[in-house]
Amino acid sequence: MFVPNSDKGTGAVLLLIFGATFVYYTLWVVVTPFVEDGHALLTIFPDRSWAIIIPVMVLVVAVSSVGAFLALVMIQSAKKLPPPPPPATPAFASAAASARAGAGVRPHQN
Repeated sequence: MFVPNSDKGTGAVLLLIFGATFVYYTLWVVVTPFVEDGHALLTIFPDRSWAIIIPVMVLVVAVSSVGAFLALVMIQSAKKLPPPPPPATPAFASAAASARAGAGVRPHQN
């Protein structure tokens, strides 16, 4: 039984759509080069040059979408990170600075 609001129903509809698209594209690419010009079968298919242009456009849009999604996720995850801690000063540097301060020696300034 077909239930439109279920995962099985959605999967069945998508399978039918993609199956029909695959059959149409395969007939368009494999069969139409062997059909004579002017045949009625050629009226349901676009020019054969579109058989390359459309998949390339779909691929470019898909790769761009994945790249944009990954960039968005990386930007959002960087905003959630806590700020890095300040760099730790070595123990000998702080001991030398406190010894100079106690002796009244000012640190050298550039």
